[in-house]
Amino acid sequence: MKIKKRYIGYILIFLSIIVCIITGFPVYWMLNISSKSEVNLFNYPPQILPCNLDFSGYVQAFKAGTIFIWIKNSLIVALFSVILNVISATLAAFALSRYNFKANAAFIFLIMFTQMIAPALIIAPIFILFLKVKLTNSLIGLVIANTGMTLAFSTWILKGFFDNIPKEIDEAAFIDGCSRFQVFRKIILPLSTPVIITVVIITFFDVYNEYMFALTLVTSQNKWLGTVGLAANTTRMGTSWDVMLAQTALFCIVPILFYFIFQRYIVKGLTAGALKF
Repeated sequence: MKIKKRYIGYILIFLSIIVCIITGFPVYWMLNISSKSEVNLFNYPPQILPCNLDFSGYVQAFKAGTIFIWIKNSLIVALFSVILNVISATLAAFALSRYNFKANAAFIFLIMFTQMIAPALIIAPIFILFLKVKLTNSLIGLVIANTGMTLAFSTWILKGFFDNIPKEIDEAAFIDGCSRFQVFRKIILPLSTPVIITVVIITFFDVYNEYMFALTLVTSQNKWLGTVGLAANTTRMGTSWDVMLAQTALFCIVPILFYFIFQRYIVKGLTAGALKF
C-alpha cells in the first residue's frame, strides 16, 4: 500500500510538471520571440532556445511610449473598479447574509442569473445608455461598466463567507452596545480579510484584462487600455510582432507582480468559505 501511495505521489508530481510546462510555455515563447529581430522571427525550424538576441522591439516600445499610457489607463480603471466593487459587494453581501427579508431569495437568484448573461449580449444597450449620459470615451464609464460586470460574482463569494460567521458574534456585539454598522466594520470585515483580498485579486485581473467594454466605450487613443492598444498593432498592413510582443511582455509585468505580492491570500480566501468558525 505504501509503495502504491508513493507511485501515486510520483504520478501527481509528473502531471504537475506537465501542466506547468503547458501553461508556462506561451509566456516563455512570448519572451523568446520578443527578444529576436523581425528577420529571425519566422525561421524554420523554430528556435526553441533563445539565440541571436535582439531587443530592438523593446527599444521601439520604449521610444513610442504609448504602452506606458495604456498601462496607466488600465491600472486606473482596474484600481477604481476594485475599490467600488469591494465597497458595494461587502455591503450587499452583509445585507443578504444578515437580513432575512421577503425578497432575499429573489435577490440571490438574480445575482446568480446575471452570471449567465454574456457581456456580448448587453454591450449594445450599455453603449446606448452611456452615450445618453455622456459616459462614452471616458475612463469613468469603464469603471462603472466593469464594476457592474464583476459585482455579482464578488457579492456571491462574500455572502458565502459571511454565512459561515456565526450570528452569535453579532448578538454578543449588540449586547456590548455596537450598532449594526459597527458590527460590520469592526467584526465582519476583519474576519473576512482573506476572502476580501481574494475578491480584490479576481476583480483586478478581470478588469485589467478586459477587452470588450474597453474597445466599445473608448475611442480616443490616449484613453485606450492595454488590451485595446496591443490589439491595435495588428492591421491589414501587417504586424510588427517583435514590438507587439515586447509591449505585451511589459503589459504583463503589473499583474505578475500583483499576483506574487498577494498569492498567499488566494488559497486562504478560496478555502476560508468552506471552514466553519
